Amino acid sequence: LLIFLSFFTKQTGIVVAIAMSVYCLIYLSKWKKFIFPATVLLCFILSTLAMDWVSQGWYSYYVFDLPNQHKMLSYQIIIFWIRDFMYLSVAFTISLIYCLLLLWRLRRKTNGYYIIFFLSMIGTSWFSRLHAGAYNNVLLPAYIVVSIFFGLGIQEITSGSVVRFLRQKNALPQDMTAIKIFVFIVCIAQFHSLVYNPFDQLPSKQDLKAGDAFIKTLKEIKGEVFIPFHGYVSSLAGKNTHAHWMAIADVLRGNDEEKKKKLCQQLVDVINSKQFEAIIIDNDIGEIKNEISQNYIFSSKVFNSKNVFWPVTGSKTRPESIYKISR
Repeated sequence: LLIFLSFFTKQTGIVVAIAMSVYCLIYLSKWKKFIFPATVLLCFILSTLAMDWVSQGWYSYYVFDLPNQHKMLSYQIIIFWIRDFMYLSVAFTISLIYCLLLLWRLRRKTNGYYIIFFLSMIGTSWFSRLHAGAYNNVLLPAYIVVSIFFGLGIQEITSGSVVRFLRQKNALPQDMTAIKIFVFIVCIAQFHSLVYNPFDQLPSKQDLKAGDAFIKTLKEIKGEVFIPFHGYVSSLAGKNTHAHWMAIADVLRGNDEEKKKKLCQQLVDVINSKQFEAIIIDNDIGEIKNEISQNYIFSSKVFNSKNVFWPVTGSKTRPESIYKISR
């Protein structure tokens, strides 16, 4: 059920679900091998049917159809292994060493589980990274499994069963102090490369004040407001939310020309009919720029300062301009 919920959170979780199902079918005995795959499959089918019914088919379109329409970034096939693991090079190397140790003792059932789990988590991030528009959050599965295997690998390298086996074969010295010191120095170097100040992730008091002022401005607008890049803000002002621009952009960069044309026409019709009292944008939106300029006039900037209300992490974007209906 937890694996299903991971898929329901981000659909690339299906890679791990399939991998774990393969493990069950190979390693578990009799009817037990079917419990996990059957549960995941049943939840998968029922949730898809339910969400399609609630969303009138939009769920399957966004979750399955649309991602297949986006182009793949071939350069990420190699760059993923270099750039995305650059700051985790030590942890990743030790994780690989641990996997090789597991392969050496593959007869144990749990070792097969760990190897399949490791490959599926890395594969999930890699596959996601290949899609155009993928952001750093797709690396979370890979970083999680590397973090786990890093710890397991350190234990195995310094005092695990492999060490005991090699000692028996006189392949390692009885006194492991020097080896342990070296391994722990490498670990400290890894942690040092990841050090950051967590307080840098906190918005400032000026950001909070600017945000409160923005919400107050929205409340003073009597009609509906369209904030395509920050739809959640309108809900804080007690107004309705609308489609996020990234969801719209996903359709527009797909290859379904009929749906693209239909969506663009809906956007044009909504703006031409002046259903919104105001439209607040980050910058010019090419697809509806002309319609906005014909039906709305620039009212004001959202913020007076250039230094407030920027996200402290991720893409630098904020609401910039308020356009109101031209009377």
